[in-house]
Amino acid sequence: MTNIRPRRHAIVGLVSLVLLLLSAPASASGPQERRFLLAVGTNVGLPAEGKLRYAESDARRFADLMARIGQVQPRDTVVLKGPNRAALDTALTDFANRARGHGDGAVFLFYFSGHGDADSLHLGPERYPVARLKARLDAIPTTLRFAVIDACRGTSDVKQKGFKRVESFAVKLESPTGLAGVVTLKSSSDGEMSQESSRLRGAVFTHYLLTALRGAADTDRDKRVTLHEAYTYAYRQTVSRSASGPGNIMHPSVKYDLEGAGAFVLTHTEPDTVRIHLPRGRDDQYLVYARPSGTIHAEVWSDPKQSIPVALPAGHYLIHRRAGTRSGAAELQMREGEARTLYPTDFQPLSPQILAQKGGQLRLFHHALHLGGAIAAMHTGQLSYAGRVGYGFGTVTWATSMELSVGSTQYETDHDRRFENWIGLEVRVQRRRLLGPLDLHLGGIVRAVQQRLERLDAPLVNRAGFDADVTFNGYIGGPTAGLGWRHDIARDLSLGITINGAALVALEGDTYRLRPEARGELTARYSF
Repeated sequence: MTNIRPRRHAIVGLVSLVLLLLSAPASASGPQERRFLLAVGTNVGLPAEGKLRYAESDARRFADLMARIGQVQPRDTVVLKGPNRAALDTALTDFANRARGHGDGAVFLFYFSGHGDADSLHLGPERYPVARLKARLDAIPTTLRFAVIDACRGTSDVKQKGFKRVESFAVKLESPTGLAGVVTLKSSSDGEMSQESSRLRGAVFTHYLLTALRGAADTDRDKRVTLHEAYTYAYRQTVSRSASGPGNIMHPSVKYDLEGAGAFVLTHTEPDTVRIHLPRGRDDQYLVYARPSGTIHAEVWSDPKQSIPVALPAGHYLIHRRAGTRSGAAELQMREGEARTLYPTDFQPLSPQILAQKGGQLRLFHHALHLGGAIAAMHTGQLSYAGRVGYGFGTVTWATSMELSVGSTQYETDHDRRFENWIGLEVRVQRRRLLGPLDLHLGGIVRAVQQRLERLDAPLVNRAGFDADVTFNGYIGGPTAGLGWRHDIARDLSLGITINGAALVALEGDTYRLRPEARGELTARYSF
């Protein structure tokens, strides 16, 4: 079970997103902008404040995300961990110098995660006044300035326990020309305590804000996440998640004060990312874990009308699906630029207790028993029939199976009638969901064959002293390939249909002959 608890000295008491627009065209956030980012995280606050766990890592996560899909270049990014007042002043001055000459159409982003109160940010034992921050941001000559301040919103009296209602504040930056726009976004309303989660390894609201920016909030599917989309998504998820915990329900709030502002695009989810499309459904929860660390990159609820896309860096992921009382998991290895659509059948049944104990670090393999039958069109044009039993194992992406088949057929040539019985072993390597809902498999088969020949001119042959009924034993084999589709019919049971082709080679006398074969298979699978 996720450990969610109120954060009396935590980092999420207030998140203020402050947006300053000096001209309407910049609000579109087009790809021509140059973006500068200063991300600051400090786990240590005033002497009376407890040490935070995730402030510095949250700053790094925000910077990494904006570097991947927020159009911020590495040369324009600085991450400060545990700075003092002088270090923060120096960094802000440096960005003011960098921005000169790039102000037209440029954006400055500032992120802070740590302790704070209504009047200041806490940099270790030092206080950094909000008024000072306002002045330093005012001095950065960019067209647009965007600040995220993720800090405990208590009172200035750090000895006071709990929270009391105080007047809200906002870092409001006024432009020299008088044309200004401000958006203030808070993680919780006045008097509410914010929460952090040890399983999420970060602040609840910050986690959902990052999930939104990765693409979960992209409701119009234009591969861009606007400020409005990000806030709407983060609000709904934060309220839902905090309501399930022991603390108060968090109600993020937003205040707009904009003139001539269009939609401000925070992230573009297309370049340099992978996209995982989660299945449609009603009230299904998905947790996306990074492997092998077990860090949760996203927590998403399904939509009955459409699949939910999540943009992530290339890597190895385990996805936990909770659909009512049923729980399952899928494992993916994603390469840069790759997109995958997941279906309910991709999630192997798994005890939620096991996954909770492993924290997403579980190496997920599924095992399955196969039982089915096949009808094949032989090289002679006749049909053959076979029963199949097998065992398979693998992940949501790759699987291997071994199947034993027993079959028979009969056909006629110009001279004889032939009866064949065989027992065969087939090994397959399967690439799942390669073609939409279809699986592709490649493999090989070897059969031990008993062939009985009945001569059509048996009376003549017998009178000549020869046996008209002859039995031969031999082997045939060759490569196989096919496409398959599966459908879940119960928690652990699925039904699959496969169209398979084989290029078998048989030794007949001194000659090798090609015996092509096309098969249709119906298979029931029990997964465990």
